Amino acid sequence: MLGFSSLFDAHFHLFSTKNVKNVEINAEFCQKIGGGCSCGVSKDDFFTQKAFIQQNNLSSKIKLCYGIHPWYGDFSQVDFLELLLKGDEICAVGETGFDLFTPELKEKLEIQKICWNAQLELAEKYNKPVVIHCRKGLKFVVADSKKLCRLPAVVFHGFGGNVQEAQMLMSKIPQSYFSFAFKRKMKMTPREYVKQVLSRYDI
Repeated sequence: MLGFSSLFDAHFHLFSTKNVKNVEINAEFCQKIGGGCSCGVSKDDFFTQKAFIQQNNLSSKIKLCYGIHPWYGDFSQVDFLELLLKGDEICAVGETGFDLFTPELKEKLEIQKICWNAQLELAEKYNKPVVIHCRKGLKFVVADSKKLCRLPAVVFHGFGGNVQEAQMLMSKIPQSYFSFAFKRKMKMTPREYVKQVLSRYDI
């Protein structure tokens, strides 16, 4: 299984398929990192990232994920997702999750739920971790904590919640991992935040 403890995932996408002029910059950057997982959000995005990884000999550093992002809610991608899972071409399912940050996204809640449920079923079927994108929809994730506990790992991608929310998720889903979306308005450093999250544990 993918060793998440040795990776980072700071809202990590290699590049947009509409802007590939920075490929060389990305290659130089990727050669220096310890490792990471990059989330594909469309077929074109996935194949562009796959080619980039192969051409730059980065397969030992960058692992591919694929999921139906809540921004798009394109259920037609489910078959392609399962095809990738059957071929063991991805290390995790994601990004999946909920985004209710804007009125337009709130209108997509029902299709977000449908895509979420389908992806959880596939992740369990193929014993893969999930990478979760969540804004203003944490209660829907928590409602499925029992399902998430059946997966090998749950990565909260660009997590923007507070210390108490992170602790709650770790309590309900012990195999949780976090990458943090730190904002300038936050009153603590990333190190301080992580220290507080872990303060209730004997670490």
